[in-house]
Amino acid sequence: MLASPAAATDACDDLWFTRNLIFDRAGYCFGSTLGQSVFDNGDCTTGEPSLSPELKETVDRIRARETWFDCQVNTSATSLNLDAMELRKSLDTLPVIDEFESACLGWQGEPMSLFAGISPDARQIGSINPGDDVFFSHELQGDASFVTVSQAGQFRALGWGVFPQDEELCGLWAG
Repeated sequence: MLASPAAATDACDDLWFTRNLIFDRAGYCFGSTLGQSVFDNGDCTTGEPSLSPELKETVDRIRARETWFDCQVNTSATSLNLDAMELRKSLDTLPVIDEFESACLGWQGEPMSLFAGISPDARQIGSINPGDDVFFSHELQGDASFVTVSQAGQFRALGWGVFPQDEELCGLWAG
């Protein structure tokens, strides 16, 4: 994976968070210190949530990726190395980190909106502006990419968007 100041998110923490956000949304009651610190058990209903076949497949894919990365998240901890967790909790379409990462360093295109999901009615939650660094490290959903955005090495935004296939929109393409 690319190493950069903007890549503050740890791949294993990212995968753990997404997998457990699926369970949180299904009413799971967390027993671990980390689960209770990251998710609110106030609305939990079960220790064995029922997931749709699609969500089960996503959880299986995440677990396989956790094995590939040799993840060992410390569930006794009280925090994760993950940018914008509260904003990520509000996403309509959950991103699943990939084994690969690339980046558009120095976005040179017009400002571009980022959305909470991939549906046509998803709400705007951020934007990419000229000069931003845009990091691609999650699986595509159709034509949409989930990205994180930084400016001067500091996290600035995240969200889903459909990106033009034009590397000239970047000062430098990495990955």
